[in-house]
Amino acid sequence: MKILIIHTVLWSHYKARVYSELYRQSQELDDAISLKVVHIAATERSRAKLGKPDLSLHQYPYEVLHDGFLEDFPFQARLKALIKVIHDFRPDVINTPGYYDPVVVLATMYCRMRGIRIVISNDSTSDDHQRIGWKETLKRQIIGMADGFFCYGTLSAAYMLELGARPEQILLKRNAVDNDAVRQLFQQSLPGRAERLAQEGLPARNFIYVGRIIDRLKNLRTLIQSFGAVQQDVPADNPWGLIILGQGDDQPALEDLIRQENIPYVRFLGGKSWDKVPAYLALADVLVLPSYSEPWGLVVNEAMACGLPVLVSDRCGCAPDLVENGRNGFTFAPDQPAQLTEALRQLVKQPDLARQMGEQSAAMIEPYSLQHVAAQMLQGFLLVTNYQPASFIPQ
Repeated sequence: MKILIIHTVLWSHYKARVYSELYRQSQELDDAISLKVVHIAATERSRAKLGKPDLSLHQYPYEVLHDGFLEDFPFQARLKALIKVIHDFRPDVINTPGYYDPVVVLATMYCRMRGIRIVISNDSTSDDHQRIGWKETLKRQIIGMADGFFCYGTLSAAYMLELGARPEQILLKRNAVDNDAVRQLFQQSLPGRAERLAQEGLPARNFIYVGRIIDRLKNLRTLIQSFGAVQQDVPADNPWGLIILGQGDDQPALEDLIRQENIPYVRFLGGKSWDKVPAYLALADVLVLPSYSEPWGLVVNEAMACGLPVLVSDRCGCAPDLVENGRNGFTFAPDQPAQLTEALRQLVKQPDLARQMGEQSAAMIEPYSLQHVAAQMLQGFLLVTNYQPASFIPQ
C-alpha cells in the first residue's frame, strides 16, 4: 500500500513528530507499506522570525516542492509540481490538508478521477469563522469527494458531520504533541526557575499565555484586564504575575493598556521556537488561552504534559476534549470577561488548587500522545483502502 500525505510547510515541528511516528508504526506493521510526505514549501512568512525548519525532526520520507516561502510559490508551478508527485508516486490513498488552498482542491479532484482514496484533514469548527452560504456549499462538494477525515477534536468532527460526512468516516478526533520531549525539556528547566524569575522581575507564581500577539484573534486585552481585576484578591506577600510569550503587532497597544491601568507584574518575553517554550512554561503555574478562535490549541497539550492547569476559551477546538471544568482547569466564553476573571480569581485565592489541577492535567493528556494519534491515522488509511497488513493492526 502506498500512502501520500500532502502538507503545507516543512517548518511544522508538530506534524514532523506525528509523521515520524506514523512512519515508524507503518514499517513495524508491514514493510510493504510505502509512506511519503510532500511539503508544498519549506516555511511561510509568518514564521520567518522563528528560524529555519529543524530537519532532525523529520524522520520519514519526504519531499519539499519549494525551498522558500509558501507565499512565493506561484499557483501554476505549485499545481504542476503537486500533480507530478501524485502521478509519479501513484498512491493508493492520499491525505490532504483541508479545502482552503485551491491547488489542494484541484489535486483532490485529480485523485478522485484516478480512483485514489482520499482522507481530508480538518482543523476548522463551525464557530471559528463567519459562515457564508456559497462557501459552505462548495465545502460540501469537496467533503463529498472524501473517504475519511482526520479531525482536530470533537468540534472539528462535528463540523465535518454538518457538511455531510458520515459518522463512520471520522477516523480521528485528536491532536498531539510529543508529550515526552516537552516534559523532558520542562523538567530540565525547573531547577533554575527561581533564579530566572528573579532575572525577569517576576513573582514566584505566574499565569502564562503562549501565542501570537494579535488581540482581535487572541483576546489578550481581556486577559490583561481580567488579570488586573483580580489584583485586589492577590495577597501582598504572595503576588502573581502574567507572562506573555509571543510576538505580534499589538504588543505596543497592550503595553499602553498595562501602563494606563497600572497593572503590575505583566511581562512580554518575546516569541520562542518550540523547543524553548517548555523552559518558559517552567516559570509558570497556569496556562491561559483566551482566544476568540483557535482550531485546536496545541500549547494546551504542551502545558498539560508539563503538569499545568489550563484556562481555555470555549472557542478553542481542544476545549471539550482536554478541559474538564473544576478538574484540570476551567473553560470560559471569550466574550464574557467576568468568566475569565472568576477563573483567575479561584486559582489566586486557593493556593493548592493549581497543583491539584496540574496533576490531573498530566494524567488526562496521556491518551493524546503521538503514539495514539499515529496509530489511529494508520488504522484509518488501512480502513479506507481495505488493505490487509502482514501483521496485526496496532491498537
